[in-house]
Amino acid sequence: MQLKSAWHAKPSRSVPLPLSKLNLRFPRPRRRSPPWIELPDELTANILQRLSAEEILETAQEVCTTWWRISKTLPTWRVLELDIDRYGGNDFEMFYTCAINRSQGELTDLNRTYCTKYEDMLDYVVERSSKLLRLKIAEFPGK
Repeated sequence: MQLKSAWHAKPSRSVPLPLSKLNLRFPRPRRRSPPWIELPDELTANILQRLSAEEILETAQEVCTTWWRISKTLPTWRVLELDIDRYGGNDFEMFYTCAINRSQGELTDLNRTYCTKYEDMLDYVVERSSKLLRLKIAEFPGK
């Protein structure tokens, strides 16, 4: 009898529970990963090797963590062509040091333009590139 009377009793004024206390679980929509993430590393490396060092540092490595990881180990960093015409001021120095560092001592071939302002950067290359076989320096007129 007690249950029956409680069942039919007029409900008291209730305070709504906050959503955090309701413990509701809704299935989250599954986020699809971009199709290029599912490519084998060898195929992604093949694609990235077709880009210049500048393109890799400026854009490709920013696409996703997979591309960033693979771009760090590419053979691209063994042969570099660095042109001061494309980078002026501090941008050239930043790009240059980043590219040399990415080579991880495996740099074998470097083509670069010469500028007296960046003369000390040759020491940077020599200190970090024990496998350097070829160094080509083109004169940069006007600087």
